Amino acid sequence: MEEIQQTRPPDRYELLSTKLALPRPRPSLVLREPLLARLDEALEYKLTLLSAPAGFGKTTLVSEWIATRGERQDPLPVAWLSLDAGDNDPVRFWRYVIAACQAFQTGIGKSALVLLHTPRRPSLETVLTTFINELAQLAHKCVLVLEDYHVITSSQIHETMAYLVDHLPATVHLLILTRSDPPLPLARLRAHGDLYELHAADLRFSLAETEIFLRQALPFPLSAEAITRLKARTEGWVTGLRLLALALQGREDTWDLEHMLGTFTGSHRHILEYLVADVLSSQPERLQEFLLQTAFLNRLTGSLCDAVTGRNDGEHMLEQMERANLFLIPLDDMGQWYRYHALFAEAMQHEARRRLGEDYLRTLYDKASHWYEEHGLLAEAVEVALSARDFTRAAMLIESIVGPYNTINELHTLLRWIEQLPEEVLQEHPELCLSYAIALLFTLDRSAPVTMSLIQVPLKMAERYWQAEGNRPKLGELLSFRSQVAWWQGDLSQAFADARQALELSSEQETLWPGSSILTVGMEELLAGKLDTARQAVLEARVRFEAIGNAYGTRAATHVLGEVSSRQGELHVAARIFRQEIAEAAEDPIDMANALIGLAALSYEWNELQKAEQEVSQALDLGKHHVDEVGKYHAEQFIQIPGSLVLARVLNARGQTVQAQRLLQELVVLTQEHRWPYLHREVLAEQARLSLMVSDLVTVQRWSATITQLGEDFRLVQREREALIVARLLIAQGEATAALLLLERWQAEAHAQRRTQSELEIQVLTALAHSTHKNLPQAKETLREALVLAQAEGYQRLFLDDFARCARGAAGYLCTELTGGLCSTAGGTGYLSSYRPCATG
Repeated sequence: MEEIQQTRPPDRYELLSTKLALPRPRPSLVLREPLLARLDEALEYKLTLLSAPAGFGKTTLVSEWIATRGERQDPLPVAWLSLDAGDNDPVRFWRYVIAACQAFQTGIGKSALVLLHTPRRPSLETVLTTFINELAQLAHKCVLVLEDYHVITSSQIHETMAYLVDHLPATVHLLILTRSDPPLPLARLRAHGDLYELHAADLRFSLAETEIFLRQALPFPLSAEAITRLKARTEGWVTGLRLLALALQGREDTWDLEHMLGTFTGSHRHILEYLVADVLSSQPERLQEFLLQTAFLNRLTGSLCDAVTGRNDGEHMLEQMERANLFLIPLDDMGQWYRYHALFAEAMQHEARRRLGEDYLRTLYDKASHWYEEHGLLAEAVEVALSARDFTRAAMLIESIVGPYNTINELHTLLRWIEQLPEEVLQEHPELCLSYAIALLFTLDRSAPVTMSLIQVPLKMAERYWQAEGNRPKLGELLSFRSQVAWWQGDLSQAFADARQALELSSEQETLWPGSSILTVGMEELLAGKLDTARQAVLEARVRFEAIGNAYGTRAATHVLGEVSSRQGELHVAARIFRQEIAEAAEDPIDMANALIGLAALSYEWNELQKAEQEVSQALDLGKHHVDEVGKYHAEQFIQIPGSLVLARVLNARGQTVQAQRLLQELVVLTQEHRWPYLHREVLAEQARLSLMVSDLVTVQRWSATITQLGEDFRLVQREREALIVARLLIAQGEATAALLLLERWQAEAHAQRRTQSELEIQVLTALAHSTHKNLPQAKETLREALVLAQAEGYQRLFLDDFARCARGAAGYLCTELTGGLCSTAGGTGYLSSYRPCATG
């Protein structure tokens, strides 16, 4: 089925350029030349890992290293990304990484960004492959720095980062700054000599560095014994020493230091909170207020600070803090944007909650949210509105980002936001409920049973709201979406019912959702055997999808058109359609797999068995390789099972009947476990067909009894498939008269509905029935009619599969009718006689 979202550029909220800003190095009191030399040495490796707890000077060291390389006339292009918790959305994360790499070369990663922004983006691995290929074209060494990687908790991001590291071009060096070792394949990288590491032990100040720092930072001299005590107490912790120096500014002797050392115990966190409180209390009251009120801001600029504090001295205060070295990091050369040192900000936030209280802090969040909205930073506006617990405002802002067609691609971010909204707020925003359901569908396994139960909750909220409003078009949209969910869940009858009802409610102005419903109705008509009606519906759906630029919907309609053409006996047309789909689905492995399965079925019919096996194997490999992208259930339902049904026929045709039987039995178990009744019935039918080919009539009789118990399938094509297997069973049992009566009924219907492929199959079986009924002239005439009808399209297996089964006995006479034509291309009667003959009575 087609993708719900339409192919238009998503409503992209702006990327924060300050996250991409290289921190400006400050004049250092201690030049750490050995560490700078080690970073130079690390360039020979793929990945440098700076892993140490907060406050060990990771960012300071790297920014100083970058600056000194420039001073040495040996600059490197550097891409810098400061990460935060909001970057745990895989799409957002890679948007930022690619944007950061623009520092290497303008326009690099453009193709990868296009893929990220498509409504149904390909797998992240596909996106990264495109990106890596672009990086490989760089002519010079570059460095990508990811700061604060410890905030990343998404397993999907870690997996894709591992993929990037494994395939990183030699021109790119990755440098990760983190408080803890990331879940990347570090052991393997070490073993291969691709990893260079610096940890806390490497970054601690030595006794000599501690002495140099304190002698320059403190207003009074210290004894060697005091320096040794401080080094031991702080364990060379750089931030602790900096805070200590700040706390002692303005003091005139060592008494304060001795007093401080008496309480300077415990963990780094304890020392940090003690020193921050001391540093804060030593500042002017106006600066204290400013620090407490702005501590929660990820990035600071004068006007934002003014909006939050209600003052007009934000720019002045930031400049004053930078001069005082109050853990403020400049983010640009113009002195407009800053951020607090992460550890300092965390401690300040703790102090702000203690002194100001949560209620007052929420008013500050609200002011910041309005400033962000006014300046077009909507994602940031949402974040602080949620922090302020202003959920009504947050819901309004989220709706403005999502847009009418849910074109935003950062679905994990969207889910994280919406899941923070109370139910009473969410139920007043039906568009948001529908967007939530769509986001759930595309971040979960679409075909997993649990997905439906999760999606129903927001859908029912939206349905109640629009029913109360009497909003028929919106109810139509909701039903159209439900129809697609039902399809992916394998509930075909519900999918078709919802689609038809949706079309009754849809407005003339709506374009996306009616296209979806029309295509679903086209599928219903296809399964009902009404091929002309199905073709008409599919063509209309394709026109609608093309009009709104929905490439995925267009391809889905194209694929169904190929299925219709195949059933109408236009095999070469169907092949062209599937090849066109493959060409257009170059970046969509799922659509490509579906088209390959369609091609494999055609190759099988043309008796090109090796080609068919290659095509279906490629499709199955794509399904396995991209199972994480679509989910296990979805991959099984739409790729593994249909592909394996074709593969089973190929295996049997090549004489590997045992393998084919084993494969079908695995599918029986799989479809039974997942409770997919329609697929289960298709697999049972294919199993019965194979049993007939090896003359296992007992198994086929059991199958016949089973489907009688199951009742009649609502899909005409499945009823027809089962009826033709029953006809084969009757022929094999010598009950030709009963078989002919059954076939005559289905022949008339197939002819009336222009189901050429079915008509051909019925003619072949009719010829076999006449031959076993000793009516050889009629058998011969019927077979000739079938051959004339089949010749132009090159049908082969349709004849070979049934005649191989009955190559000896009365039906053997009919095989001679194929001599010089069909059988000669398949190896003649010798090929056919390798099969076991059926019982002829």
